[in-house]
Amino acid sequence: MNGERMARAPTSADTAWATQQIATIVGATPEDAQPLAEFLLGIDDANEVQGQLLDMLGESPMALDFAFAFIARRFPVEEATPALPPRSQVETPSVDETQSQVDTSTSTDPVDPNTKPLPEYKSQRQIKRERQEKARRDKSEAEKQR
Repeated sequence: MNGERMARAPTSADTAWATQQIATIVGATPEDAQPLAEFLLGIDDANEVQGQLLDMLGESPMALDFAFAFIARRFPVEEATPALPPRSQVETPSVDETQSQVDTSTSTDPVDPNTKPLPEYKSQRQIKRERQEKARRDKSEAEKQR
């Protein structure tokens, strides 16, 4: 599928959700936000939607959260692998197989189950802002160490 996401047909629930979110972000009434929600739901290209969302709503944390959620809802990632069989059909690995799987694990980093996965889409502005924030933090830390 070349890494492109296919648009899912929008539902009335999608329209209501997007309308409410947009109204909250821009401080408008749902009636005023609905045409924008319908316009965005009519776009069938994830990159175009991303650009429109950033241009129209800006890059506040609330707007970015909405943009990522909107794209995830409108353009769900299709699984490239087939669905797993029911648990009763899965063979239980032998002790040797389990041990070899444990031995090959090199990750020692603790995994926080509450962390969100990184968003799949980032604008150039978002990437630039993150770099600037990192540079500021690094500079601040360097000054503290002096």
